[in-house]
Parts: sequence; structure tokens; C-alpha cells
Amino acid sequence: FEELFEIVTWGVLGLHEKPVGLLNVEGYYDPLLAMLDRAAAEGFIKREHLAMIAVSDDPEAIAGGLLTRTLSTHPTRWIDLEQT
Repeated sequence: FEELFEIVTWGVLGLHEKPVGLLNVEGYYDPLLAMLDRAAAEGFIKREHLAMIAVSDDPEAIAGGLLTRTLSTHPTRWIDLEQT
């Protein structure tokens, strides 16, 4: 989990603009995805940051999707550099 969230964090920080793939075999990550959805619903994280994660139970769909998928806009940071 640490590596998944580290890569998403790097995207939020602007270190890359690539989507992240999560292979959800037999719904293994369903509880994690539900927790992330709840966190977004309660304003703990932004939905646009969740959109960086491509989820599928099909490895070919994940691989193909990551090669063709682009993020529509760079995710909004929580704060600007001037605020730090």
C-alpha cells in the first residue's frame, strides 16, 4: 500500500503526470476502494486525486489503459507553494 500511495502522492505533488494502475483481482481491493471513496465523500482527499488510479480486474485492460490514458488536467494541489 505504501508504494501505491507514494506514487499517487508524487502525482499530487507534480513530480509526474501519469495514471497509476491497480489490479483488483476477485475484488481484493474493494474494501480499500470503498475507504478511499468515503474519504473523498467526507473531504479528506480530492476526487481528482482518486481519478489518477485506474482500477480493473483485467491485466490487459490495466496495461492498455495506462499506455493510452492521460490525466485531463494536472491534479490540484492541496496548497500552493506560496502558502508553505
